[in-house]
Amino acid sequence: MEETDDTSPDVVELGMDGCVVEWHERSMMPEPYVGEELPPNYEIKAMEQFTRVFFERYSNSGPTLYMNSLDEAITHSLFDSNASSPLVLYIHHDRSIATEIFCRHVLCAEKITNYLAGNFIVWAWDRTNDINYQRLLTMLRSCVGEYVAELVASSPVDLHPLLLCLVFQNGRIEVARTIEGNMSVDLTYNLLEQARNVFDGRNEEPDPINLQLTEVSNEGWNMSESLLIPIPKDSADFLTIADEFMPSREKIVSINRVENSMWLFQYLNNKETIDARLDSGESERIFTFTCPESIAQQILRKGFHDRLKSIHGRKYGYGFYFPSATAPNTTEKTHAALVCRVLVGQSCLGDWTMDTCPAGYDSTTNGSDTYVVYSNRHILPKYLIVFT
Repeated sequence: MEETDDTSPDVVELGMDGCVVEWHERSMMPEPYVGEELPPNYEIKAMEQFTRVFFERYSNSGPTLYMNSLDEAITHSLFDSNASSPLVLYIHHDRSIATEIFCRHVLCAEKITNYLAGNFIVWAWDRTNDINYQRLLTMLRSCVGEYVAELVASSPVDLHPLLLCLVFQNGRIEVARTIEGNMSVDLTYNLLEQARNVFDGRNEEPDPINLQLTEVSNEGWNMSESLLIPIPKDSADFLTIADEFMPSREKIVSINRVENSMWLFQYLNNKETIDARLDSGESERIFTFTCPESIAQQILRKGFHDRLKSIHGRKYGYGFYFPSATAPNTTEKTHAALVCRVLVGQSCLGDWTMDTCPAGYDSTTNGSDTYVVYSNRHILPKYLIVFT
């Protein structure tokens, strides 16, 4: 481990010559037990061990980590008056199936380490141990905000490691891009570039129509605007879709096929993870989400926003309800049915107190025909049906 300042080890590089030990024999961080009193400098000691073990496991060359508290990392990145920069939070999880490959072949790739070194400050934490995990959530809530803590808490284990790219804009800290452990070197690099571009352009006046980055909910996920492809009324596809999802065909104004490659990529990655855990391909259902047309258009531009949670109720959880049988009361003349692929995965009985799924589950339900999901990654619109 190479320290840049012997008297004040605020930055430590994951890289030095030396022997490699078996990665599974050492934890990335100390593993405190319940009730153990932690020393005041626990965070720094834990990160020093993280740095050493990361090198021993994965590479003699890796990202440079900021070796101080999260609060200090934010101060010396987002709020540095002389040379501010975006901040990357690297959230590690030893029990993720993606961790070994991502750390060894993506995070330690020269292309990634060089770009991180020149454009970001990187702060890391290992959430494998439950005490360390709870400490992480406490730090996030205190220093960054509840929505970032909820993003980490709601992310499935097998999507880790996570790289959360933070910027300060609109008067608060926001997640510009989220990188997950199943992503490639090229996609990781592209998302880091996008996050840097968001940071560099944060003083510009945003265009609400064409803005590529949108904080759609407390997820900090990434998507671009969906492409709508009209389906002719005299086509066989139109008749098939109408018969299946809108029997009152005379009320249909139009049907469009929805295409969004970035949303599709994230959905399929999540589906693959859930299917592997369930050892089956039966994690998906097709449902409709009914709403005013203007809301449907917003969804296709920006995703399902938190404000849409439970517009059809919250009896079985505070999330997005499928299928939604009727549109909420509105003065709009046209309504929309978004036909969606929905990852219900492993479902449990929900109640009004739930803000997310319990560990090991992917949705909540009423026990029969209603499902509640809590993430855009569990939803993929296929068709937009506009009707009167």
